[in-house]
Amino acid sequence: MFQDLTRRLTGLLALMLLSAPVFADWALVPEQSFIYFASSKNGSITEVHRFDRFEGELDPNKQGRLSIDLSSVNTSIPIRNERMQEHLFAVEQYPEAQVTVPLYGLENGTQTVKATLELHGYSTEITTRLHVSQADDSPYLRVSTAQPILLDAQDFGFGDGLEKLRELAALQSISPIVPVSFFLSFEEK
Repeated sequence: MFQDLTRRLTGLLALMLLSAPVFADWALVPEQSFIYFASSKNGSITEVHRFDRFEGELDPNKQGRLSIDLSSVNTSIPIRNERMQEHLFAVEQYPEAQVTVPLYGLENGTQTVKATLELHGYSTEITTRLHVSQADDSPYLRVSTAQPILLDAQDFGFGDGLEKLRELAALQSISPIVPVSFFLSFEEK
């Protein structure tokens, strides 16, 4: 009876490992990947920014992992980059944001996943829709947001930092709601 149960569990595990396209080790291809976020100020001005340095991997025995270098924030205005690094992200104390996603059940197509975001000393679970694709003849696996992820800066303790940025730039307001989108390309190791 024990041997029969062992065979069934082994067969089930093998089926699970072979059924999804990401059950291999994959490394992020930075030059083919993008992370964008938008900020809104004074109620009607919205600007798109990005992070220039990040790394990640998909490991079927663990999870998907993405590390974002917060000092690489790029708003196209150097003084604003510096102010965000110092007053908002506090990169001396919190140099990175970390995102982890369990890989169980990830497959081609659009699906809802739960990810964990660690940012500025806070950790929260985010439910979002991702689009995963890999053509049969492509060496790349692509993962992108199916819709922007709306983060509330207040949830990560950024209230004082936003206020400082508002004062420094002499703005009426900065919205705490930040839409985030990404397109990530992975290549099998």
